[in-house]
Amino acid sequence: MSGIRIAGLGKALPDRIVTNDDLSIVVDTSDEWIRTRTGIRERRIAGQNLPEILRTEQGPCDKDKPDETCTGLAARAAREALQDAGASPSDIGLVVAATMSPDFFSPSVACSVQEALGLPPGIPAFDVNAACSGFIYAMTVADAMMREMNIGCALVIGADAVTSLIDFADRGTCVLFGDGAGAAVVNMDEGCSFAGVLGAEGKRSALSIPVGGHMLMNGRDVFRFAVTVVPRVLEELETETGRSLDDIDQIVLHQANDRIIEHIRRKLALPEDKFFRNLQHYGNTCAASIPVALTEMKEQGLLGPGTRIFCVGFGAGLAWGGLYLEFQ
Repeated sequence: MSGIRIAGLGKALPDRIVTNDDLSIVVDTSDEWIRTRTGIRERRIAGQNLPEILRTEQGPCDKDKPDETCTGLAARAAREALQDAGASPSDIGLVVAATMSPDFFSPSVACSVQEALGLPPGIPAFDVNAACSGFIYAMTVADAMMREMNIGCALVIGADAVTSLIDFADRGTCVLFGDGAGAAVVNMDEGCSFAGVLGAEGKRSALSIPVGGHMLMNGRDVFRFAVTVVPRVLEELETETGRSLDDIDQIVLHQANDRIIEHIRRKLALPEDKFFRNLQHYGNTCAASIPVALTEMKEQGLLGPGTRIFCVGFGAGLAWGGLYLEFQ
């Protein structure tokens, strides 16, 4: 179970805050309707993805902000993670970026970040698409590659500008999502415990995004899937690590919907303060969800030496995964 540790964390979010009241201008909804069903109060939306009516109502907005594309957000988060780790670009030996909303089919977000940050030429850099569990997959892949290839330091990113794939006439999806990126600098550390579990069950009807189309989601199916799979992943992490939920300081679930988190918390009979939540401010940021949450936890002093965390991601695929992290 020994392996990697997170040495630095960073996040990047678009400037424009879009509240529930703002969305009520765009689609038939209200602040109360959204809050009571999701827990979300506001989200960040990249300038180029804003509905035209919000640009009119809220004032001028730059449609072409390069730092608010998926790649731009990823690069900003990665730069912040490097700074937090006290690492230089030359230290990085691997880049794995998780996204389902890249700016280009090719080059990958990882390769674009490599160029933007001046990371060493010749290192492996690639994307993975596991939707909202993407960061979990990327961390697990990085762990395996670092061991196999004797790589001492890697950059793992979760980034999505997913509102580019949303139909703002569909209140069932447009109220849920926001844009953002989170990144982690990870080091090999045989004295630090790490574990990852992954799984998938192909079920396109629950949640999908056709090429050239908008997100399609069956909310009830996704809810049933999430509240079933998350307790199972937590149980697998307990078995894999020998740590019980009582031994864990914080549980960080993918920030999809507060009803999902609360249902799982009550099912497991755990205290509220064991579950970190920031979805009220950002909505569902897909692959960015968990690394953004971890970054905010560090900013709030919740990741001190010896802190033990279970992270669980779940989403389209259907795919899921969990991590055990220790902080020093």
